Amino acid sequence: DVPIAMNILARETKKLPLPIVSEYAIKEGKDPFKVLISTVLSLRTKDSTTSKATDRLFALANNPKEMMQLPINQIEKAIYPVGFYKVKSKNIKEICKTLINNYNGKVPDDFNELLKLKGVGKKTASITMVYGHNKPDFIPCDVHVHVIANRLGWVKTKHPDNTMYELMNII
Repeated sequence: DVPIAMNILARETKKLPLPIVSEYAIKEGKDPFKVLISTVLSLRTKDSTTSKATDRLFALANNPKEMMQLPINQIEKAIYPVGFYKVKSKNIKEICKTLINNYNGKVPDDFNELLKLKGVGKKTASITMVYGHNKPDFIPCDVHVHVIANRLGWVKTKHPDNTMYELMNII
């Protein structure tokens, strides 16, 4: 039963530490840019590593315009040792360039527009919508959410993206 499970999950998750992206959303006043960039850094990286890298990066630049001024090697140095730091550095620069050129330096509050940004997939777009733009209609879904939702019998899907849409329909 979904409502019973959601109540149990709500109660139990209060005992866990907040994921780093949630922490940044609260700490930074739900700044969509910081949520987006911290989420990009968090992918395939431990929260403790993401936290330090995010702090170092945002100490250098707080917005797309400032970030564009940084050379790639300075971004790489700031975010190392996050996973795929060289690729993420290039993606961050490309994201900032696109935000400046196409969105007047602002992170779009449209899910499909977020997906147009380099290196941004459905999970990152969903996290940005929920925590950066305060739009709770999205469910960030990774492989863990996918597996658990299928095991509980809430959905019968083959891929986390499909699970996200199915869960959104249910909830």
